[in-house]
Amino acid sequence: MGRLVTRTRNRNEHEIDTADTRSGASMFAALPTSPMILLATDPAAATTEVTEPAFEWMTVTALVLAPLILVFLARSRGWRPPKRHGHFLPTPWRLSPMVGPILFGVSMVLGGIGASIGSSLIAGDASVMTKNVVVMWGGLGGALLACVPAAVIWKDRPAPLNAARPMGWAAGVLAAGLMLLIAIPLVQAVSAIGQFVQTWLSSEAPSNIAHQTLRLMIDSPRDLWWWLLAAGAVIGAPILEEILYRGFIQQSARKVGMGPWSASIITGGLFALMHLSAIPTENRISALSGLAVLGVGLGLLRERTGRLDACIYAHAGFNLFNLALATALT
Repeated sequence: MGRLVTRTRNRNEHEIDTADTRSGASMFAALPTSPMILLATDPAAATTEVTEPAFEWMTVTALVLAPLILVFLARSRGWRPPKRHGHFLPTPWRLSPMVGPILFGVSMVLGGIGASIGSSLIAGDASVMTKNVVVMWGGLGGALLACVPAAVIWKDRPAPLNAARPMGWAAGVLAAGLMLLIAIPLVQAVSAIGQFVQTWLSSEAPSNIAHQTLRLMIDSPRDLWWWLLAAGAVIGAPILEEILYRGFIQQSARKVGMGPWSASIITGGLFALMHLSAIPTENRISALSGLAVLGVGLGLLRERTGRLDACIYAHAGFNLFNLALATALT
């Protein structure tokens, strides 16, 4: 799930038919390609206004920090993918390049099946929050089943010769934290620029909340279903998405000879585009541009550390930051 909180003016929420939740559950692509199943706000929920000065302050801070961060990155070499004799080292990924895309597709299918099963178990009078939580966790469970064969195959495959050596666990956690500190201002700054472009191109007034999952959580009471949805956003979605994107897709690209930069950029762009269904139309330029930056950053983190869990920690931290920020400022 990247979910973005962007600076913009408020607008009234789109009203939805709660029956759409069930029909949306059948869209298997929504599970593995977004932080969770497409979510929308309960029409009965109260609309919450976001504090505009707080977002202005955040955006100004990000726009000031972003150039400084870029200068730092240009001068620093510690974050770059490892090289030997001027050439990037091969990825330590053990699976063949054909296995990753196949498992990605299987994950999408199983995610759709799991989401449909969850949808069939929902009572007709259940709330939108309850429906989305059940569908989300059904989809997550189904999609993650496709990752089991990868673990089995991994154990039987030797590590590639001359591959980059993965960092230790503690170093990977530290790298994830540093990446998060660098990425948040960059994502916010790029999103602000995208916001300006979208406002210039369109007459629509974008929402401060650029992800429908965040809107649903802001407008819902903090009950058990709220916490289950939060767990899916902060824990379940990062685990699944990093396995699918920085694992199956990006490392398969690396195994066929693509460099770490090009693999990270292509995967990051795909990662952003696959969130399209979860982003309101009026936020798409700002949100997708920010998600692309986040996706590239996560890809480079994977190449630098050699660890998929580092990407999961950073992704989870990003989602947690946005959830905490959205709930604190509304």
